[in-house]
Amino acid sequence: MKLKRMITIGVMGLGLAAPVAAEDFTGTLAKVAESGVITIGHRESSVPFAYLDENQKPIGYSIDLCMKIVDKVAETVGKDLEICAG
Repeated sequence: MKLKRMITIGVMGLGLAAPVAAEDFTGTLAKVAESGVITIGHRESSVPFAYLDENQKPIGYSIDLCMKIVDKVAETVGKDLEICAG
């Protein structure tokens, strides 16, 4: 009886670990997927988190994190995204 219970729990665990079937995107993710544009916001003078370099390009820790998120969203929607800094 105990073995049967352990097997049942193991099978249920495998079912939960299986990848979820792809669904239609909703909300902001749907908007990004449809437009191909993602907007990120940043501060212009919060060194070292976000600031503008000598070429007025945003850099810093939070920009690095935003770029990781953009990469993951692009992978999820299956297309390259244009980045709009807001």
